[in-house]
Amino acid sequence: MHRRSPLIHRGPVCKTGQAGWQKILYVKQPYPDNYVDENAFLSSLVTNENLHPYDYWAMVHDSASVIQVISAIALFGLVFNNCWAGTLDAPMLLAIDAGLCVVAGTVRGLLSCNRRQDPGPSISSQQLRSGLILLGVLLGLTPILRSLTQAYSDDTILLLSIICLGFHALSQDYAFMTNYRERFNGIASLNLAIFATVMLASRLETNAKVFAFILFAVEVFAAFPMFVHFLKKNMEGLFHMLTCLLSCLTAVLLSLSSSMVVACIYIFAVIFISIVCPFWLKYLQRYKAIIHGGWDEAIPGVPLRHHCSD
Repeated sequence: MHRRSPLIHRGPVCKTGQAGWQKILYVKQPYPDNYVDENAFLSSLVTNENLHPYDYWAMVHDSASVIQVISAIALFGLVFNNCWAGTLDAPMLLAIDAGLCVVAGTVRGLLSCNRRQDPGPSISSQQLRSGLILLGVLLGLTPILRSLTQAYSDDTILLLSIICLGFHALSQDYAFMTNYRERFNGIASLNLAIFATVMLASRLETNAKVFAFILFAVEVFAAFPMFVHFLKKNMEGLFHMLTCLLSCLTAVLLSLSSSMVVACIYIFAVIFISIVCPFWLKYLQRYKAIIHGGWDEAIPGVPLRHHCSD
């Protein structure tokens, strides 16, 4: 008894007695090659087949890295403003730089010891040697960096620095900071921040203040993403505590050193990014429609063969 092949999908039979269209290629049919059955065209339509709904609280947690970058830029601007105004001298800024290094190194060392991830003395000596080389090079280049952009006006330097810091925030490697990636890919963002730092450092009056300011920028823009990635990977609670601490500290310092208007703008930005934007994105996802059907390109699925030894 002849059985019909399951691969043949017969279309409906026309009222005129003409055979219905079949989705096969090896049988000559009285239809053009580009014929489409109107009754079966939309039968295989699938909407949002592989769409994964957003989790609101997961997006709120991931927005912490954006808040950290904005807070770091705001604190960087406060430090420059106080250095330029003369209210923050070089010894005080160097003490802040040293304190940040000690705190970050202590936290990293404690977490590494608790999780048995001690890197060993060789890596520690290599990091210390690299840090000393960086300090020596920075100290030697300080007089050049101080006089690098003296021919430009203050307004031009401030405008270019603001633009560079804005693009720094936009191009930051947030996937690395939130531990979605193990390798840092924010080289362009780091270059923009260092370029803005060099331009702003040329507005300061002494070599010691330029050295301390550039060292602070290296800690904020180069070392801070690495430290945040380490916290997110090893202890997520400290990661979110750091976000809250930075937000509160930045809001207080902006209200005291700058103005209440700037502090209110910063608080509004933090609330908008961390609370409103995730809700907005989740709300807009309901209007997303990705249509799949028989018109899509065929993706061959080759089953994996498991070779088992007898």
